[in-house]
Amino acid sequence: MNRKEEQSNLIFKLGLVLGPLVKIAESPEKFDSETIKKTAALFFSEVGKIESEFRNFTRPEENHFYSIENDKLHTLFHGLKSAVKDHFYTPGSIIKGMLEGYKKNILDVLLSIPVMVNSEILTAYTPFSTYCIIKDLCQTVKKKLIWIDRYFDDSLYYRYLRNVVHQVFEYF
Repeated sequence: MNRKEEQSNLIFKLGLVLGPLVKIAESPEKFDSETIKKTAALFFSEVGKIESEFRNFTRPEENHFYSIENDKLHTLFHGLKSAVKDHFYTPGSIIKGMLEGYKKNILDVLLSIPVMVNSEILTAYTPFSTYCIIKDLCQTVKKKLIWIDRYFDDSLYYRYLRNVVHQVFEYF
């Protein structure tokens, strides 16, 4: 797996870990206390693993260590765990905004780590697998996205660009 794919995979995993918490935080009245407690327990079971994967991403190769980003990730994950401990069971709490804030900040740190990507022509195993690869690449763009495809239909833009960072877009 190349670094860009690894970065995309980490974004996906963060969504898997935080998604159930956000869903409950959006409408806690739809869930019983047992489901809420099991969801929190699953989060605490998985968050350490994903934190380790994120922090390993700051050590891409020998003689390279993104120490500042590593420290930021440690601080953010510690804060995230504390926020869930302190606010997840409180009805009407501010946990939803906190979860979204931590997710954004973690993603910002992840995307701030340089990842080289060379231009390539993708092998189309299936249309869906190609779509998944391109969508993942779009999701991890930080500065500029140049798309050259004469067969690209404007009805597809929203599928690929929905999760692209706002700073990537240039308005004319």
